[in-house]
Amino acid sequence: MKANLDRPVAKRLTFGVITFNIQQQSLIQDLFDAARRKSPEIEWFFDDARIEPTVVKNLENVQGDERDVMYFSITFGPTATNPRISLNFGALNRDGGERRLNVAVTRARQQMLVYSSFTADQLDSSRSKSVGLNHLKQFLDFAESGGEKPLGGQTEDSVGGLPLSAKVTLSN
Repeated sequence: MKANLDRPVAKRLTFGVITFNIQQQSLIQDLFDAARRKSPEIEWFFDDARIEPTVVKNLENVQGDERDVMYFSITFGPTATNPRISLNFGALNRDGGERRLNVAVTRARQQMLVYSSFTADQLDSSRSKSVGLNHLKQFLDFAESGGEKPLGGQTEDSVGGLPLSAKVTLSN
């Protein structure tokens, strides 16, 4: 955000964060609030008077919100006491979870940065019948390739696609 302050207002990027659950959404909003107190110059990006202020949404309520740059934070993963990744991904596991994921990964106009504590290879989706979980594995594989690998051929129930100019990056 600070780097964008040097740009003319009309050319500043817009930002958003997508989380997997409400608890993480709340934590990130709290962290943003602390950053705004520490660096008041970024307040412009959060001003509700703007058409697209910075948003933090969870997987279940991100519908309709697009931004130039979206950060996708996957909270689930291995822990110190359990190195095996749990296959309980909340809303993603429920019927229609794959549609929620599809909506989430199509919210970036220019770039999506994916933050995950595990890679696609570590997610054993064969242990679950969840379509959404399988799609997450495919998406992580796509993100790990920087968007170079093809994303699975599923087009049924698709409500959009990743913009051709979008860059997808996975960060651990």
